[in-house]
Amino acid sequence: KDLVELLDDRTATIAMVDGRYAEAARLWRGYAARSPLNATTALAKAARMALWDRDAVGAAADLAALEATGQHGPPIDAGRAAIAAGIAAIGESVADARRGYREALAIWRDLGLPWDEALTCLDLVLLLGPDDPDAAAASDRARGVFTQLGAVPFLAKLDAALAQAPARRSPSIR
Repeated sequence: KDLVELLDDRTATIAMVDGRYAEAARLWRGYAARSPLNATTALAKAARMALWDRDAVGAAADLAALEATGQHGPPIDAGRAAIAAGIAAIGESVADARRGYREALAIWRDLGLPWDEALTCLDLVLLLGPDDPDAAAASDRARGVFTQLGAVPFLAKLDAALAQAPARRSPSIR
């Protein structure tokens, strides 16, 4: 069982890097269902993939499942805030999205978790767009972390997000 869970996590990571966000979300949801110990992390990852796929309904279901675990703590709180911010961004509630991203980023910084901070910065740029007032600082922070870690696929994703036209955002929710 442990090997299946580990394989799902690794396969989901590969799907994420390859841009197959719905597949990554599905795999992380399965991982969460089979591993209550890792459910909070897996559900947060699934929600991020749903958001990158602009699937607010899927992300909201992942957030509800995360809440249902009853687990608490700063990393889980940061994940919740980032997911809620992403859902708000897709729904064009920009002020709520900014507030949620700022909350999540502050927690990640306080915890000294630059990878999670950088991914949340990438979320912000992807979902609020490169023209958002917080996007420049977020993209700089993400770029610094991704460069330091040699995370080339994430640098490419950031560059693609920054190249998007500001009008790319859509108010539709799937």
